[in-house]
Amino acid sequence: VEIVQQGKLYINGRIDEANISLYVPQELESIEVSSDWEYIRDEFGNRLVLLKWKNPSGTIEYFVKTTVMNNAKKVIDKRVGDNKNYLKENYQIVFTPELMKMAYPYERSLEKAAELTKLVHNYVKYDLSLVGQLKDSEWVYKNRRGVCVEYANLLSSLLKISGIPNRYVVG
Repeated sequence: VEIVQQGKLYINGRIDEANISLYVPQELESIEVSSDWEYIRDEFGNRLVLLKWKNPSGTIEYFVKTTVMNNAKKVIDKRVGDNKNYLKENYQIVFTPELMKMAYPYERSLEKAAELTKLVHNYVKYDLSLVGQLKDSEWVYKNRRGVCVEYANLLSSLLKISGIPNRYVVG
């Protein structure tokens, strides 16, 4: 799998240096980066790529392309668990008729989990203005935006509606 992260910096005025840090897969096969860079670690030990520019000006385009290899010998085709403790609603994970329609047809399989993950990824727009707000899954469904917490809340609701047990974990 190739993963490409890219963007532009628009420099107005004079600055001495600019930096951007981007998370990358922890077990990557190769990496291609468009600027000076180095690996750094976050507080949890996860690896990031730190892109660096000295005296940048104008528009700077950047990209990081990583390649991840799947070393699995075979894909296990099995049903997901049935722990009912991980199928319940809470204050962030709510079930509404709209969410039930979005999750339909209900199927407790790994394929359905992957399908819903892709659906949420394409449905929600990443919006940094929501950092720290912790919106529930109904709000995310209606507004189609959020950060990692909101993506997780919407996906968790859809999975639980489909009968796929899951829980939210931070870190």
